[in-house]
Amino acid sequence: MLPTYLGHTLPNLQEFILQDNRLKGPIPTSLCNASGLQIFDLNQNSFAGPVPLNLGCLAGLQGLNIGRNELHSNDWSILTSLINCTVLKGLYLDGNKLSGSLPRSVGNLSTQLEHLSIGQNRISGNIPDDIGNLANLTFLDMKQNLFTGSIPATIGSSKC
Repeated sequence: MLPTYLGHTLPNLQEFILQDNRLKGPIPTSLCNASGLQIFDLNQNSFAGPVPLNLGCLAGLQGLNIGRNELHSNDWSILTSLINCTVLKGLYLDGNKLSGSLPRSVGNLSTQLEHLSIGQNRISGNIPDDIGNLANLTFLDMKQNLFTGSIPATIGSSKC
């Protein structure tokens, strides 16, 4: 487990990479105190619990990879909080237990976002048209979810 006070002890941390280990427990909310954090990667561990909503306070965050864990949420408030991360280029939430409908706020993420991975979750409902606002996407993974309806015409439209 990560100590709950971890973010308080590392205020100058820029990159935090612990991918592919056997770490478990919740992701400490204190990490938002590491205000210089640019890369946050806990991919492929056993972290459980909700996704910390205060990750959006990391304004300089460029990459967030918390995929392939056991995180859960059904309200997608994490996307709303990440709107403050205006230089975010990669967001990986794949392979967790995230459920509910993908909100329209997905289209308000950073205009610099290039990679968005939300596959292998339990996301249901329609894909919001607003996802077409992410004009700089070069990688979009939404596989193995429970989406219904059709692919929005806004994806790949010339007005994006």
